[in-house]
Amino acid sequence: MKSSPKENAILKFTTQLLLCTTFCFLLLSAVLASGTVAATRQILVGVYENRPLVFRDDLGRYQGIAVDVLEEIARKKKWEMQFVPGTWLQCLDRLHTGKIDLLVGIAFSPERKKLYSFNAVPLLSNWGQFYSLPNRDFTSILSLNGKIIALVDRDIYTRAFLALVKNFDLQVQLLHVDGYNQALQAVQDKKADVALVSRLFGSQEAKQFNTAKTPIIFNPIEIRYGGPPGKNSDLLHTIDQGLRDMKENRKSVYYQSIERWLSVSRYGDIPLWSRHLLYIVASLLLLTAIVIYYFRRQVRLKTTELQALLNKEKKLRHRLQASEEKFRHIFETGPDAINLNKVDGTFVEVNREFCNVTGYVPTEVIGKTSAELGIWKDVELRNTLVQKIRKNGLIENLEAEFIRKDGTVVIGLTSMNLIEIDAEPHVLAITRDISEYKKQQQALQQAEQRWQQTFNAIGSAITVLNADMHILQANMAAVQLYALQDANGKTIRKIPEPDPACIDGCPAAETFVDGQPHSAMLEQKELGKTFEITSHPIFSEAGRVVQVVHVARDMTEQLALEQERILLAAAIEQSTETIVITDRDGIIQYTNPAFEEHTGYSRTEALGKNPRLLKSGQHNPAFYHELWVTILAGRTWHGILINRKKDGELFEEKATISPVFDKKGKLINFIAVKRNITHERELEQQLQQVQRLEAIGTLAGGIAHDFNNILGAILGFAEIANLEIPEGNPAREDVKEIIVAGQRAVDLVKQILTFSRQDQAAFHPVKVQLVLKETLRLLKASLPATITLEQHIVSSCKPILGDPTRLHQVILNLCTNAKHAIGTNKGTISVSLRNSAINRQFNRFSPLPAAENYIEIEITDDGCGMDQQTMERIFDPFFTTKPKDQGTGLGLSVSHGIIKQHGGQIKVTSRPGEGTTFRIQIPNVETDSQPAEKRNPEQLPKGNERIVVVDDEPFLVDIYDRMLTDLGYSIVSFTDSRQALLHMQEHINDFDLLLTDMTMPGMTGIDLAKQLLAKRPGLPIIICTGFSETIDEDHAAALGFRAYLLKPVILRQLATVLDQVLHHD
Repeated sequence: MKSSPKENAILKFTTQLLLCTTFCFLLLSAVLASGTVAATRQILVGVYENRPLVFRDDLGRYQGIAVDVLEEIARKKKWEMQFVPGTWLQCLDRLHTGKIDLLVGIAFSPERKKLYSFNAVPLLSNWGQFYSLPNRDFTSILSLNGKIIALVDRDIYTRAFLALVKNFDLQVQLLHVDGYNQALQAVQDKKADVALVSRLFGSQEAKQFNTAKTPIIFNPIEIRYGGPPGKNSDLLHTIDQGLRDMKENRKSVYYQSIERWLSVSRYGDIPLWSRHLLYIVASLLLLTAIVIYYFRRQVRLKTTELQALLNKEKKLRHRLQASEEKFRHIFETGPDAINLNKVDGTFVEVNREFCNVTGYVPTEVIGKTSAELGIWKDVELRNTLVQKIRKNGLIENLEAEFIRKDGTVVIGLTSMNLIEIDAEPHVLAITRDISEYKKQQQALQQAEQRWQQTFNAIGSAITVLNADMHILQANMAAVQLYALQDANGKTIRKIPEPDPACIDGCPAAETFVDGQPHSAMLEQKELGKTFEITSHPIFSEAGRVVQVVHVARDMTEQLALEQERILLAAAIEQSTETIVITDRDGIIQYTNPAFEEHTGYSRTEALGKNPRLLKSGQHNPAFYHELWVTILAGRTWHGILINRKKDGELFEEKATISPVFDKKGKLINFIAVKRNITHERELEQQLQQVQRLEAIGTLAGGIAHDFNNILGAILGFAEIANLEIPEGNPAREDVKEIIVAGQRAVDLVKQILTFSRQDQAAFHPVKVQLVLKETLRLLKASLPATITLEQHIVSSCKPILGDPTRLHQVILNLCTNAKHAIGTNKGTISVSLRNSAINRQFNRFSPLPAAENYIEIEITDDGCGMDQQTMERIFDPFFTTKPKDQGTGLGLSVSHGIIKQHGGQIKVTSRPGEGTTFRIQIPNVETDSQPAEKRNPEQLPKGNERIVVVDDEPFLVDIYDRMLTDLGYSIVSFTDSRQALLHMQEHINDFDLLLTDMTMPGMTGIDLAKQLLAKRPGLPIIICTGFSETIDEDHAAALGFRAYLLKPVILRQLATVLDQVLHHD
């Protein structure tokens, strides 16, 4: 290719510069050849293409910021460097294996620190940036989704970008290249959409590849020098020192290189004055070399003298350095915070303790003023101190408050001294943190205040007397008792005079004589009080009694209370409630006679024992812990205790346990007053059971009403579908299964109502063997594998007159009890049915006549069995042997009532450990219990009358319409009872029958019927309901209804009732 004029000018200038530089270098080498040559160190340096950090120029030399800085350090340390070129991956591999000593321009990261060694001082900061062709719209990381990305293998930005791809779930295609040049070339060649390169490289080389930077930048990092893992730490340390020195000098090679490679275009024209300057510099260098050679001898002559001076200076410098290190050590390790400030408050130096006290690090403080940091809580105080120190030059032991970095306040005792450094005034401040001392001082003051308050709060009159019986100190009770206006100097004998005998026996006088504590009971008639006087000695260091603590406790009220106590004790003895008095540790000190009556323990057996002798095990440790916490805190405890009598019987007591305090407020006893509420609790539990049953009944009624409406829809649509599906269609069998399931759901609702006692038994001939088989089929699925169910059912048993739902309930209850009796053990439940007569050996007192017209159901298990006492009570309401959360005590009671309703009897035989047998006998009937043969739909009674249907459920209205239409009737239907009333009042004689729901919003079926009957007496009306507690069949007839239907209403039932009302009634 033909070179441009600009490129020829650059090449020519570069050649001239190289020749001049070579000549000067050879000349200097010759001049200095006779000098001492320092030992050189061979260093292998890995280099690659990453402009402007490191790159090969047109002459084959390696240039760049990282190279310039390293060459400057090598020049000063006389290193001989050999550059080892390669790709980025090759350089990393050589560094890791130790084939090179240094790698220039490597980004630092915690992951790479595990693989390589790094110097500490960063060369530059850099970050990753994406470059694309000009005018491409890439605004964020997310805009890279679906694009081709060119990136360098094992590059630090590549790793960071791959992490972003994973985090943002981006779908990108990666094009791996060996260097940043190849990445930008891939974008220029349109092999990639964007290229990921370093910010520094992109800013220098992007235009060369016709690419432009995008606003997408990320992963800022530090550029450092790297070494093999665990090696060349001395080289890296030397580089750190060199970098620090260069960064502190704005004219150093470091800043010149940055200016050279980052600020000036490499392709500008070379001005003419630069060439002239180059020639002048080369001439000066030549002249300098000649001068140096001329004066070399003079230099040698002075070398010895200078060396001596240097040695002396070195010793002085060492001494100065030692002194500075000593001062620095004292400054840094001193126990007080030390800071050096300019007079305007700017921090110049701070020590370690200053940082500990304030929470700042030196870099956050130095160069800033105290006002900027807000370190003085009282800024005005600081300004005043500055004025004083300028005037006096010294401030000592000043207490001030300072604000830490975290906002907390620290109290310091500070001293300041005005000193001069480089002819500029500075303030040296030394501050000791006295925050803890101030807290202790405050705590001591508070403790003294509390002691004084406690001393004054003591109810007894306390005085401190000297040997002359003068009062030195008195508490408030003594001041009030003795009417002391001024306690100092007033003698105890000036107190209102007691009896002469009491004066002679004064305990304080005796204590001064023998140094022993004394006490006496003294009556002071003028005060009308009796005191218990005690005195205690206070000794000097020599062991002599110098003072006496004199305590006078007013016993007047206590003596009166003692008399009252005697009367109270008599009342307690006669109380019917248990009263127990214990000491503070719970040891029984007193029980009244009622205690023995309720517990069986005599007073002798109880005294000295802990109330835990009544412990039943019904309360957990937390219950007793809460009790003791309450009473030990001085509060009264109220609660229910389940205790055990001496004979082992459990009983409940409603207890109140109160603490007892003496006159000083000290807890000394506990009094428990307890009432036996066992019988009351039994009555209460029975009442609660009844209330729960009542609630269940209310719930059952609501369930029945809603379920019957829903079941009406299910059965109604199923019957309609059954009529419409032709014979032989498999779907017809499915519909029949829906009808069977619906009937089971109807039976379930009836069973719920039976349990809640809210329905009336509907007795009809029932084959018990069918009920047994259905019940046992359902039961078998719920039995564990360890229990075997045996069946012995005679299929020829005659029918009985009964309710299959209630019989199902009895059998299920007895079998469930058998399962619980066996528990987790292996066992058998046997169920049998047979014809039987009343066996007088079975029950001599049976109310049933002895005849061959009974069926007998026998349910036997080999479980735990029962004793005679339990068997006598199992049919009692609310009696149960199960835990509270597993039984109500109503199952067998309800079962017993159901069998009695069927005219039968139920008996039980059992022994502990031998199992249990229940026998049920119910009279049968001489009636064919076979169900009537089902007629075809064509055999249903039909009609052609006009019928009005009213129900608030639209789906039920739809079912009635379709059913009645299939039966031949003309239908008018309403879902709003009020609209139905208006229509029927206008057309009162245009219809033959009203079919209405009972419970509807706005107007009930009863109200609708009353208004229509008032206008047209004798109107045939049929009322339907899902469930009602207010109306039954008899009540409906009394109100004028021709028929009463319970939902769900099936087709045959509806056809039969309509035929009866319209054609036969």
